[in-house]
Amino acid sequence: MEMRGLLVGMGLLLTLGIASAAPQRVALCRVPVAQEVVSKATFRKDKFWPNGSTLKVLFIDGEPAVRETVVEHASEWTRYGNLIFRFFGPGELPPDDADIRISFRGDGFWSAIGTGSRNRRLAPTYSMSLYHVWEEKPEQFRKHVQHEFGHALGLLHEHQSPAVQIRWNREYVYDYMAKPPNFLSRADVDKNIFKVFNDSFTNYSVYDPQSIMLYYFPPEFTVDGTGTPDNTTLSKTDRDWIAKLYPGRTSGTARPRVVSPPGRPTGKPTTPASSSSRPPK
Repeated sequence: MEMRGLLVGMGLLLTLGIASAAPQRVALCRVPVAQEVVSKATFRKDKFWPNGSTLKVLFIDGEPAVRETVVEHASEWTRYGNLIFRFFGPGELPPDDADIRISFRGDGFWSAIGTGSRNRRLAPTYSMSLYHVWEEKPEQFRKHVQHEFGHALGLLHEHQSPAVQIRWNREYVYDYMAKPPNFLSRADVDKNIFKVFNDSFTNYSVYDPQSIMLYYFPPEFTVDGTGTPDNTTLSKTDRDWIAKLYPGRTSGTARPRVVSPPGRPTGKPTTPASSSSRPPK
């Protein structure tokens, strides 16, 4: 499907790989250089888009079927938050005119925070990376897309919320994250996992263990063996808070707003492809 003119209402750090029939592994992606990142409903006060904005989202690359599945999953935020995404395919919009730039050939899964997506100094080529997301199982595909678009709206990591209740098994985490595929130093682990953000520049609700912004951590990562769940869809708190941050939608009843591209009959947008789609080799 041609992406030009497609409008959808609404819309860094850690990623999780999944291995079939094996324990889930934890893989962190790196924050863009100089990107100041903080943590459901934990969010940056200074990174919100103006309410009611139409955000231009440019796919730098990617096959049409994969791009359409991203549109499908990202648009879930639009049922609750009062923003509009307008998606463009590769070459359909000058990168400097885009608010959010997505690549499937980047370095893991990550996104700049909110309006930081427009900062070309911090993210010169793209502001969101969905590296080979089509290789994930359908529910993991959805999780990664909704998580990273949550960042693009200003949401931060739940496990670094000032309301956090996780009791980390620190030495185990340091050892685990130093190995492939992460190769993280202790300082990197402190920054990306253990650091709790200052509540003077974040807003947050109570800790939400069901948040899409909370990463999966296995029981061994905590001293009480609880770990965190593998959340693959928006929680009630995620939905409620995005509606408060970007008010104006009838939360829970509104449908994602999709406007047909030029040349396609109005009111008959193409149905997004299944997340099991694979690009041709």
